[in-house]
Amino acid sequence: MDSVTSEAQVWAQALDAVPFDRDYPASARRLAADADRYSRDYLAQWVPLHWVSCTETTLGREGWVSLFRAAGYSVNGRPARLPSGPLRLYRGADWHRTDGLSWTTSLGVARKFATSDGQRSEAERLWTAEVPPVHLLARWEGRHEAEVVADVPPALVEPYAIAGADVLRPAYRDPWAAPEHTSRRDALLSGW
Repeated sequence: MDSVTSEAQVWAQALDAVPFDRDYPASARRLAADADRYSRDYLAQWVPLHWVSCTETTLGREGWVSLFRAAGYSVNGRPARLPSGPLRLYRGADWHRTDGLSWTTSLGVARKFATSDGQRSEAERLWTAEVPPVHLLARWEGRHEAEVVADVPPALVEPYAIAGADVLRPAYRDPWAAPEHTSRRDALLSGW
């Protein structure tokens, strides 16, 4: 990429060259169904493009993980070597959505997502994990999100401790540890 070509121009060119129609969810499903027909280089280029143009529910967690694994690790849509060590990642989400694939290396971006609906404080929705390279699927710096797609094991996810917070880990409302008088179902429904 020369100094005149911006990242936005590169993405626009990639969008114009998409060999699929503009119905990205349908294209993602076709790409996943035929993944074994494509080279890793090809998948490394097109899987991230479909990821940013769809939602996680398009293929489901396992579908996306399988497709990213077929593509191999990539950075900005190009095949790359995995980092040599673990990455500290952050996620802004409700406690029941900590298993999502979209993480960031930026605490500021995670804070933005944690409070995007204006309903809760970031202390209730900010998560972190130190993720070994084997769980990293893709990374790109576009869209100002420093996004990392990662298949993070639940055991690695923990609430992000906010200095000065006047709460004792409010985000981790473990339904399995609900008070004895509260059923697990009631705990899940109430967000306890």
